[in-house]
Amino acid sequence: MCHQKGTFGMGGTTGQIPIKNDPNANAWVIARIKWNEVQEVMARHDRMWLTHPVLVLLAKAVFDNYMPMPNQIDWVMAPVGAKVREVQLLEFTLVDEAVAVTTEGLTKRIAIVLTYTEA
Repeated sequence: MCHQKGTFGMGGTTGQIPIKNDPNANAWVIARIKWNEVQEVMARHDRMWLTHPVLVLLAKAVFDNYMPMPNQIDWVMAPVGAKVREVQLLEFTLVDEAVAVTTEGLTKRIAIVLTYTEA
């Protein structure tokens, strides 16, 4: 929509931040942040918000790799679903239990949001 109006498209931000004292957890978080940034640039956002200054170089590398031009204003979006075939709608990807969304996790996060909102 932004590009159709001749302006830049800003992406969102990931909720994760780097973890200082746990290299394994930090590696997982950085991989998740990178995945999110790739999704943003592939969704034709020209830039995105960052949750921590240490992520600037990572974000720049992702955008430089996937978007070599200064912006994507001239990119015209195809109609949504134009290239999706029926068989593709029936394909399912198995999600690893370690990263799957659970009812318990969803309930906990909703409770946190409601508590924050009420405060």
